[in-house]
Formats: sequence, structure tokens, C-alpha cells
Amino acid sequence: MINAKGCREDRAYRLGKKLTLKQAVLAKCADCMGKYADGKLDCEIPECSLYPFMPYGAMWRARERRTMPESQKRLVLKNLKRVSTRQDGGAK
Repeated sequence: MINAKGCREDRAYRLGKKLTLKQAVLAKCADCMGKYADGKLDCEIPECSLYPFMPYGAMWRARERRTMPESQKRLVLKNLKRVSTRQDGGAK
């Protein structure tokens, strides 16, 4: 079985588990694509209302990648260190 996005979610749904909206979309795409038996490919059905969310669609490959500014990275790292210090009782 291919380890593609949505296959695990589709299995969970079929076992009666509740899914989030994102998981449900991924599961439906996997179901519609036959569990990606032919590979992780774009379904090429832009008329589908879920196509903008299709995990292997052309829209995902074409989107602009966002990067975090260095100032934001430093702030996140500082906050992570502070939280980590609290959780281990203040010992370093």
C-alpha cells in the first residue's frame, strides 16, 4: 500500500473514527484517487470543489513558499528555551 496523504485518514474514517475537516478532505481525495495506486499524482479535476486542497495537485506545487524572518526565528527559539527550562524545573 502506498503511504500517501489521506490513506491513513480514509482508513480511520472507515473504522468509524471522527475526522477533522482537513483529514476528511485528504481522505476523500485518497478515496477518489483509488488510494493513489498509480502514484502520488494530481487528479487533474479542477472542477472538483476539493481540488484546491488536493495534496498532490498542481496548485500546491505552484504556491509561493513562505519563509520565516530571522527575527521571528530568534523569538521562537528564545520562547522554546524558556518553556523547556520551565518544564525541567529550571535546571540546565
